[in-house]
Amino acid sequence: MDTYQIKNCCEEALDIAENHGVYAGMSFLIGEKFCAEYQKLRLLSQKLRYLYPTNTKEAGNKPLSVRPFQISYSLTIEENYRGVFDRVQFLESTLKHFMAEIQSCFSPADIKEYLNTYPRLEFKNNLGEDFPGIPSPEMTGQEILSEAEDILIVEDLKKMFSPISEI
Repeated sequence: MDTYQIKNCCEEALDIAENHGVYAGMSFLIGEKFCAEYQKLRLLSQKLRYLYPTNTKEAGNKPLSVRPFQISYSLTIEENYRGVFDRVQFLESTLKHFMAEIQSCFSPADIKEYLNTYPRLEFKNNLGEDFPGIPSPEMTGQEILSEAEDILIVEDLKKMFSPISEI
């Protein structure tokens, strides 16, 4: 998503907020557009999570015969995953810019209030529902997992949007 697309989304969210309320505007902007970009970053980060050792101190204490293998492994990872690394950096900068635009359009209190409602995130586009937005009387296992994932994402968003003094 580029700068113009982000600005267009923010303008559309402000129009929605004016016509249908702040919650609807925030649902569109954060729950649909921002979370779609955030999910892309999460999925790419998961690919990279297990590539490097978590404890670099342990790597330094290994015997000398293991170090050439580790260096070779690191170089291979760097070479094969360079595109993924570049994409992660691009998405991180896009999200920072997107957050700044959201914060310039909506007040911190509105953002905090929206996230405190633990909304269902619309970026998943629940396909196959006859009546979107109307919960069925019984939840399936997949719906429960989806709602739990939404809660975890909202917790991440709260940390991202809250000032450092609140953490």
